[in-house]
Amino acid sequence: MRWFPREELKDEVDSKDHALLDEVVEKILSKVTATTEYEIELQIHDLLLKNVKYVDKEKMTEHTIEGPLLNKKAVCEGIAKEMKYIMNKKGLRCELLLGKLTEDTSVYHAWNIVRIDGYWYHVDVTAD
Repeated sequence: MRWFPREELKDEVDSKDHALLDEVVEKILSKVTATTEYEIELQIHDLLLKNVKYVDKEKMTEHTIEGPLLNKKAVCEGIAKEMKYIMNKKGLRCELLLGKLTEDTSVYHAWNIVRIDGYWYHVDVTAD
């Protein structure tokens, strides 16, 4: 597996309607009752897993946080961006990674790396 961080996507919001996106994020965060970093990450992960459908179609919004937040469907990139955005809003370090799952493929995959209690963990909401 080869991967590289996507620093240029930090806090990316592709929508003109930031207020609507933030409203949806606040609704999600209001459901997070955990207090430890691990439990917070797990609750957010499970909420996204339950509420976002993976699609393999290639609409542009499915690559942004608009796809999962507003339409409840996205490709791996949109899901990973949503995870990053929500975790960062909650005050936890979460970065977006993009890479190839195998050396002999041209298909890229996106997932996250999350800092929990001082350690970094790979998290892939799409694959769970």
